Amino acid sequence: MTNYYIPDPSKFFIPGRAQLVADTINARGYSEVHDFGCGNMKLKYLLKKKKYIGYDCHVGTKPHVVVDLNVTYPLLSPDSRNKRIACCQGILEAIVDVPAFFRFLNSNFDSVVFSYINMRFSRGKKIKPFIPKEGFLPKIYSYEELEGVVKQNFEAAQLDLAGQLFFSSHPIFQVYYLRRS
Repeated sequence: MTNYYIPDPSKFFIPGRAQLVADTINARGYSEVHDFGCGNMKLKYLLKKKKYIGYDCHVGTKPHVVVDLNVTYPLLSPDSRNKRIACCQGILEAIVDVPAFFRFLNSNFDSVVFSYINMRFSRGKKIKPFIPKEGFLPKIYSYEELEGVVKQNFEAAQLDLAGQLFFSSHPIFQVYYLRRS
């Protein structure tokens, strides 16, 4: 497990998280990375020799595929699911139906790297989760609840803590590597 320590969570948590996720993906043999909630696609530039596909609901970020994951999921070919990995950095906090999203991931990917914010630490620290459109309100999970949701909705899952991002002695993000056993 890798731990990164950052000096200022309001400025450095996104690059630190992206590096931790990239290190986790680069250490494995996947040829395709599907980045859900890709934002400015920072991850793309940290990956080594991988085909990269970015998904986001904000057209301004110029993703490869514009999709609102609270409304629909992209159609993916089942042929190469063992060669591709899903990446979810900072998107689970904005997904209304996280169990359904993990069922989508389960049917299209053998592995997922995802991060989840420590909401208790983030309050009052200039780190605010993205709140989607009006009428949608995501559930805030504890780490234990999220692990339970993952295990219930991702077939034969092995869930490993790949690393954490710390400010001082407080974990801000945890990054998980999920794969079929």
